[in-house]
Amino acid sequence: MGLQVTFILGNRQNTEIARVGQDGNNYLFQSSEKYPLLSEIEPVDPACFGPEDMPELIEELRTLSLELDRRDATQHIESIIAIAVRCRDEDGMMLIGTPFGDVDRRKRHASASLRPNATAKDLKE
Repeated sequence: MGLQVTFILGNRQNTEIARVGQDGNNYLFQSSEKYPLLSEIEPVDPACFGPEDMPELIEELRTLSLELDRRDATQHIESIIAIAVRCRDEDGMMLIGTPFGDVDRRKRHASASLRPNATAKDLKE
């Protein structure tokens, strides 16, 4: 399996609400100034977004979807947008974009990221 990004919607009580990921979605790794929020997700480093980031993130995802013009990518990005909308509209939500592929590591990362005082060490464990 190559690089991929998984988006995890969670709340501040360390509960995973939803998860969207797809093999081969490395198109979500962006390094262009055109995608400042997506650029925060790196192949070795996750990014955590709050409700205030969702309007910009949703716009970046829509722009990327139009550029890719691939049905599978468009459907996948629409699934990410759906949980981004929940993050924006529901109290106490966070959205994590993580490059880690194995389930156990992703769960630990999501749990650490949702703790108010999580440290970088918590995220890497």
